[in-house]
Amino acid sequence: MIGLEWILGGIVATLAAVVAAHRRGKAAERKQEPDKVALGYVDTRRRTDDADIVGDDPAAARNWLRNRDPDQR
Repeated sequence: MIGLEWILGGIVATLAAVVAAHRRGKAAERKQEPDKVALGYVDTRRRTDDADIVGDDPAAARNWLRNRDPDQR
């Protein structure tokens, strides 16, 4: 019986280690998420600041959006 207890104890310990590693990985991923959001904001803000000003005419702005490169949509 002692051998079976050691085997079961090893299985439980292995499962506990896997669960702990998974939780640590999830925690690290949640920590990096705000960094991704901040970098996305910086990129969007930079593109907004560098954008050409079309003017006050809404029709001209729509035409510019319609005629721009499809890869930029």
